[in-house]
Amino acid sequence: MKAFKWLCSVLLLLLLTAGCALADEPGLIISEVVASNSKLLPLDGEYYDLIELTNTGSEPVQLSDFYLSDSKKKPLLWQLPKKELAPGKCYVVQATGNESSKEAPFKVSSDGEKLYLNDAQGENIHKLEVPELLPNTSYGLHDDVLYYYDEPTIGKANPAGYSGISAAPQVSHPSCLLAQPTEITLSGEGDIYYTLDGSTPTEKSTRYDGAPIQVSQSTVLRFRAREEGKLWSATQTCTYLFGAEKYELPLLCISGEPGTITGPRGIYTLYDQKHLETAVNLTLIENGQTQFNVDCGLKIHGQGSRTLQKKSFQVRFRGEYGCSQLEYKLFEDSDITTFNALVLRCGSEDAHKAFLRDEFLTSLGADTMPEVLYQNHRPVNLFIDGEYFGMYYIRERVTDDFAASHLGGKPEDIDMVKGWTAQEHGENDDFLSLMSYCRRNDLSKQEHFDHVASQISLEGFMDYYIARAYSGDRDYPNIRHVRSRGGDGLWRIVNFDIDWGFGKTPAAFTKMIGKVSDTSELNTVIINALLKNPDFRDQMLTRLAWHLRNTYAPERVLAHLDAMVKEIEHDLVYNYEVWGSTYEDWQKHIQSLRDVVQSKDGDRVTTLVLDAQKAFRMTEEEMLHYFGDLYPGK
Repeated sequence: MKAFKWLCSVLLLLLLTAGCALADEPGLIISEVVASNSKLLPLDGEYYDLIELTNTGSEPVQLSDFYLSDSKKKPLLWQLPKKELAPGKCYVVQATGNESSKEAPFKVSSDGEKLYLNDAQGENIHKLEVPELLPNTSYGLHDDVLYYYDEPTIGKANPAGYSGISAAPQVSHPSCLLAQPTEITLSGEGDIYYTLDGSTPTEKSTRYDGAPIQVSQSTVLRFRAREEGKLWSATQTCTYLFGAEKYELPLLCISGEPGTITGPRGIYTLYDQKHLETAVNLTLIENGQTQFNVDCGLKIHGQGSRTLQKKSFQVRFRGEYGCSQLEYKLFEDSDITTFNALVLRCGSEDAHKAFLRDEFLTSLGADTMPEVLYQNHRPVNLFIDGEYFGMYYIRERVTDDFAASHLGGKPEDIDMVKGWTAQEHGENDDFLSLMSYCRRNDLSKQEHFDHVASQISLEGFMDYYIARAYSGDRDYPNIRHVRSRGGDGLWRIVNFDIDWGFGKTPAAFTKMIGKVSDTSELNTVIINALLKNPDFRDQMLTRLAWHLRNTYAPERVLAHLDAMVKEIEHDLVYNYEVWGSTYEDWQKHIQSLRDVVQSKDGDRVTTLVLDAQKAFRMTEEEMLHYFGDLYPGK
């Protein structure tokens, strides 16, 4: 009897188990993921993260019955397209991170995250916990076992792969300044390979045997490891500099595969090919210590300036290189600590003159013109592949990410207009409509003025034109109108790239406030329309007088200039040893800036007051009312 009861229990357990197996038949699953893709399945010329779905069941499934999400709190984030997927077949989702795209509106973090496949009721059908992944590798299922793949099999059945990623080796000395020959040692699991020429180590490179690596000159050391049954570890890069203790400013080190930066086929030589971008390591050394060490992309920056002997660079942080964002407090006076892109500015057209003209003039209003956007800056000494390359300014890059950081919202919330019509980011329809409204309506009528004022930062527009007039820069197409629909939605202007400031043109009000034009050289539609309103004109002249007494008070401007000069003058000598010119010539150009601010022949404030009198057609009574003792004709 006991044996019979035992047999019944076993049979019941087997039936229950079989029932569960049928109920839990996987069906549609997340079978493979690529988190940092720069090689597979381009979409409109761009590469995106990839999510492979496989129907492991015995019946076709309708994809639109399911949803994908990277958030447990948003189970119905993105509905799959209306498509029937046969048994054993795969469907690949492009994870673009763009909400306006027809594809998945999220990305897959290369640092690892969870992905959810849910039904129409929000119930989870399958979940894949994606670990940290290296660029162009994948993670997926084969026979219910999770593997890593160095060659993704997106769209195909997954074979057996690797059990994990090898741990990165350790180094005795991180990137640093060395005063004497030094022995560098490596340690870690598996076989470690290294190079001393900047190339990525392979199994054909030197295998580390435990003996110290002798470093006696500036060197870029790259190393990585491979354990049995695992993928290569991430490549580690260390830059060792000799003779660099003479520099006072921080040292920014860039290194790449041999020849990819300055070689015959490198981005510097082929500067006219604007699409060229190469993988590099970026390391900041300050006070002898490594502040950050990241892998990123590098390309030449600028339009006409890319033809100059000394060129500027763009730094791009992308997951495909290893670092999707730089998280570091780069600029002392800014709370922004996350960057998707940076510019390494060479001085551009001012490189052999004052060098700092743009940084000097744009930053004058940093504290007093909060509604005008400008790029933060920081001077560094640049090294490329271990060789000194001169002095550069690290700058924020004017992009949708830059605007979102300053105005709030997300990059996809940003609309940016280049010049006065060109769509740079987002859409420009509202801005073009705003200009059209200003042409067709008289803003002296309050209802028309209020309509325009509801769409722009009035203070920002006033301050931008005041700042541009003070600088005298005539490169008018270098203007960006920008707004964040995730912020307050008001249009503002970025004050940037004014290398022609403090030049031969004494001031620019008479150019900017005058005949209405919507050409590519100078567009005055909005500001002239606004100035037809008496209250706005009064506010702008009142604000101009305030800035002339405060922001542009000669003693304040000269103190700002002197502080910037003091910051770079010691190291600028070494820059000229590489790029020509002399410290003495530089001093003459700095003195010319001082003379524009204040000299025996007059000062900038007086020049701007007289220029405003002409541009705004001001009466003697108005001049005394607004400018008082600043007016030389009082």
